[in-house]
Amino acid sequence: MIKKYIKNNQTFYMVNNLYLGINPITGKEIRKSKKGFKTKKSAQIYINKLKSEYDSGNLFRKSKKITVNELASLFLDNYKKSNVKICTYRVTTLIIDKFSSKFGNIDIEDISFRHIQKFLDELATTSKVSSLKIYAGKIRLLFKFAIRTELLEKNPTKNIILPRKTFEVIDEESLYYSKEELKEFFSILENYSSNKIYSIYVNPLFRLLAFTGARIGEILALTWNDFDFKNNIVHITKNIVYSYGKFHVQTPKNTFSIRSLKLDDVTIKKILELRLQQKEFLFAINTKNNDNIVFFNPNRTFFSSSSILQLYCQICKNNNFKTISLHAFRHTHCSLLFEAGASIQEVQRRLGHSNIETTMNIYNHVSKKIQEETSEKFAKYVNF
Repeated sequence: MIKKYIKNNQTFYMVNNLYLGINPITGKEIRKSKKGFKTKKSAQIYINKLKSEYDSGNLFRKSKKITVNELASLFLDNYKKSNVKICTYRVTTLIIDKFSSKFGNIDIEDISFRHIQKFLDELATTSKVSSLKIYAGKIRLLFKFAIRTELLEKNPTKNIILPRKTFEVIDEESLYYSKEELKEFFSILENYSSNKIYSIYVNPLFRLLAFTGARIGEILALTWNDFDFKNNIVHITKNIVYSYGKFHVQTPKNTFSIRSLKLDDVTIKKILELRLQQKEFLFAINTKNNDNIVFFNPNRTFFSSSSILQLYCQICKNNNFKTISLHAFRHTHCSLLFEAGASIQEVQRRLGHSNIETTMNIYNHVSKKIQEETSEKFAKYVNF
């Protein structure tokens, strides 16, 4: 540990490869060496000081300045080990990477709330309020990690304020299909034909989207044992995510998303027809559906949501029909449930919302029919 050496006919002491412990941030060994001590006692004092700084955590703060890029790397590595869902990790990575691309070479001690506030203010010009909340939340996580690991003493995110956006007029027509539009869409699907395998999926897949309100990832993750044909029920227990070149089957968005949904007779009929067609197809090519997937692609694995979206857009384009997002089928189901007289609590349970605010946000964009009925109810009530 302490070694004596001779230089210019003088005796000196050195601390050689002193092991202090493991860096809790990097997981690597901490070793120190230093020459030039005139006495063995001064070398020992240096050793004692290092050990004290290691025990107190000061050694990590003083030994090396950490840039935002380095902090981001440490944070994401730690975050991945916390068993977050793949889609959550992917979103977090995208946000932290975007933040790092702007401030990556700056030492974290030099980052102030003004840097972060300016970053969010610039995002506000092109992003929704909901997106800004996610960005702010992930950046807070980054700096909370720095505080927790004693790389930073003050949190620069403490005083940030989410930028206020001017009121935007939303085109409600793009948020969902009306009852009449949905009926017309399924008339188009009845006449759809293609020589490709996914042609047999088109009607039952979109029927499930529109008549259950399930997320596209929940629909694509379905296996045949998720259906209870005796009681006309589908069990939503998993979600499919395509990330980093692979499909990942995982639990749904939250515990409220695990639910059993009653299906109408027409939807059940479409699903049973699909099962029969699928069996005939597999028999014709002499193969099996080993994973029991309801909607499998030509490689007999899961479809990606992007391929379904591409198919949907092509069908609408060929028929000069209005397009909405695949998630908007969920909004459509929600709006039509409200039209049918379902309570907010019933809709919340069916859609698997963990927070009733989410259901209320969709309720605020209900169809014209409800808006007209509300107006008529008011006029009839005041009666003047």
